[in-house]
Amino acid sequence: LYVPDVDATFQQAINAGATVRMPVADMFWGDRYGQLVDPFGHNWSIATHTRDMTPEQMQEEMKKQTPGCAPEQQK
Repeated sequence: LYVPDVDATFQQAINAGATVRMPVADMFWGDRYGQLVDPFGHNWSIATHTRDMTPEQMQEEMKKQTPGCAPEQQK
């Protein structure tokens, strides 16, 4: 679910009884993103797009954020 302010929406959901599955963080693909579970057991992924990135920029950010997980390191 894309929203204008992921942090505010995430906090609103927590205040309504949701539990955090993955805290909100800046992701290598250009979104600020988090996951939670609502009181009925439904999983939600919530994001705000923060920047447009080329595939090359995403690859570089992935290397920085997840050392050892880049595709060329999986061979």
